[in-house]
Amino acid sequence: MMVVVEGDTDLPYVRKLVADAGLTVTSEVDAGGKGNIDRDLLKYNSMGKGMPVVVLRDLDHDALCGAAFVSQLNVKRARWFRLRLAVRELESWVLADAPGLSKFMGIDAKWLPGNPDSEADPTRSLLDLAARSPSEWGAFVNPS
Repeated sequence: MMVVVEGDTDLPYVRKLVADAGLTVTSEVDAGGKGNIDRDLLKYNSMGKGMPVVVLRDLDHDALCGAAFVSQLNVKRARWFRLRLAVRELESWVLADAPGLSKFMGIDAKWLPGNPDSEADPTRSLLDLAARSPSEWGAFVNPS
């Protein structure tokens, strides 16, 4: 299956999601931002007539909810095309898994936000947590 994401930092998440679903990524597209995804959405949908295509895009503040955004697109979805919206951002999904993220980073779960979708900048929140990590993530974010 082809996967399309906003940027290269989204690829590891999508690879894991696809693998957990028992599927295989055959090609990856780093679209270079949601504006480029939006511009090429009809092309990806058309490709979905003959092959599986999954597009992952952050909703950010582009609509009140995912359903409202999809209805604005006014696109008749091809058989093998799937658009998945991360509400609010992909990083919000990561922050929402407090037990998993705290274990992975070696940090206290109480440091994680209670409502990741209400974070002003979920990416910054995730990076700030990584900086507090005693693991290699702290060194990655704060190189000496």
